Amino acid sequence: MLPTIIVFYFAIPTTSFGQNPSQLMLSQMNDIQYDCSLPSCSLPTILTASSLINCQIFCLKSSDCRTLTFDQLSNQCLVFSNHPSHDGSLTTQIGSITMIAIDQRAVIASTATSSTSSTSSTATTSTTSTTALYYVPTSLWRFDNTTLDSLSNLNGVGVNSPAFKVPGINGRAALSLTRSQNQYVTISTYQNFTYTSFTIEMWIYINSLSGGNTFGLFSQRENATTNHLLISFIWNNHLALSFYSNDVIGSTTLSLYAWYHATLVYDYPSRTQAVYLNGYQDGIHTSADPYLGTVGAITIGMFNDSTNAVQAFDGYIDEVSLTMRSKNATEILNDATLTTYHSFDSIPFVDSGPLALGVIASGVNLVTGRVNQSLNFTTNSSYYQVSGFVLLGVSNQPFSFALWTKRTTTAGGATLVHMSTLMNGTGWCVDWLGFSSSGQIVATGWNSMGYQVVGPVFSTNVWTHVVSTYSPTNGLRLYVNGTLMGTADTRTYNASEQVNILTLGNPLKGLNGTSCNSMAIVTTPYIGYLDEFYVYSRELSGADVLALANP
Repeated sequence: MLPTIIVFYFAIPTTSFGQNPSQLMLSQMNDIQYDCSLPSCSLPTILTASSLINCQIFCLKSSDCRTLTFDQLSNQCLVFSNHPSHDGSLTTQIGSITMIAIDQRAVIASTATSSTSSTSSTATTSTTSTTALYYVPTSLWRFDNTTLDSLSNLNGVGVNSPAFKVPGINGRAALSLTRSQNQYVTISTYQNFTYTSFTIEMWIYINSLSGGNTFGLFSQRENATTNHLLISFIWNNHLALSFYSNDVIGSTTLSLYAWYHATLVYDYPSRTQAVYLNGYQDGIHTSADPYLGTVGAITIGMFNDSTNAVQAFDGYIDEVSLTMRSKNATEILNDATLTTYHSFDSIPFVDSGPLALGVIASGVNLVTGRVNQSLNFTTNSSYYQVSGFVLLGVSNQPFSFALWTKRTTTAGGATLVHMSTLMNGTGWCVDWLGFSSSGQIVATGWNSMGYQVVGPVFSTNVWTHVVSTYSPTNGLRLYVNGTLMGTADTRTYNASEQVNILTLGNPLKGLNGTSCNSMAIVTTPYIGYLDEFYVYSRELSGADVLALANP
């Protein structure tokens, strides 16, 4: 059987990442399965991939991937650090595709560049776009009223009857744990963390830091000896990662009653432990020996200490993910602060961000866009609605909105981004982005009274990039095509303190004359096109904005 040689080229944007183009050559063998069960074999990373290309991307993004096997019937993707020329064997298996690296590994980018062409009866156009390569982690516990692993077989079981609390970080449910009742989730299926890299991410909300100084978040325990007890936990109000007598402790003091994104990373090649809080590195430990435990269940929400006492968490835990490689700082910042992302490239419409927020669309369709496809708003009843924005309901929480707009007329105003606490557009409500009666772009803010930044009038039938950012440090800012248009030097944001809903292109019932704040925005339906919609729970920098404006 002759292998097919496939070469992947990934080009790095020259904006802020500074890496060179790289390639990996793979040989493809159809109806062949790779088995590696020898003592010298490492356990493969197992995930569900929607297609072979997604399995390939996972391999390309994993620095130690040498072989992958994709089962076309079950969509199971197995990624190995071993190579058939040294370990394991190849056997016939109908429906399986095995791909083997046949050259030296190179650095793989976190973004990819693709080119597409379209032809009409009058013209031929070519578009080049740069988009993020999103791929699934190894395991994911969403805790949407279940303790099951939504990606693989690391299914959990609640101990001492933990509950689920609504809303979680995505507006759905979160795991609710009470320390005094020793509640947690246990996962009996063994996962190998020995001599390997990994990244653990989760959202946590702390209800209490009393009753002790250690609160377990994620653990695997062989015994209480050096490098045989893996724990991520809160220690003296700080985030920490430990292998027992080999640990890193964050510098930030944690507070009660606030959502935090916690990330724990071990990079085996560099022997580095690191903790990240809300996407930013909070502590690092170099020359950290690897974890050595070879048995033990995983626990979420507690660990057993050196005396075997239960050190449980008190609060909510949501969206726990395990990735069997070390993520880089850019990926972690995205995971922590990219609240939602919509490419508008395919139907059904979905949120491609890490939280997978709920989407409802009415009266819209797909047409050629600024990047691939875009959303077309054709009638006064057209809208696109995303629900589950928890952090937008927190006062003084930084945020950013970004999108491409192409108006078909400049006559009159229109709503671009409307926020409300009710699905009909009312309740606590505000128009964040829209157009004034004279056609100027307007960004607004709210601190018990409205404030705004007014920008230029856009040309019709031309794609224009718009970004609105807010932070207590810099106030409200408006960018057009990557250029700062103006700032409203108001540093406070009085939020709804509820879960919020964003509606694109339509205020629904939140029209002018209602209690919704809109400032100079005329709250009427938008007729035109929208593309590449992002919401972040941080203030984007000027460099971030420029990168989004030049896809």
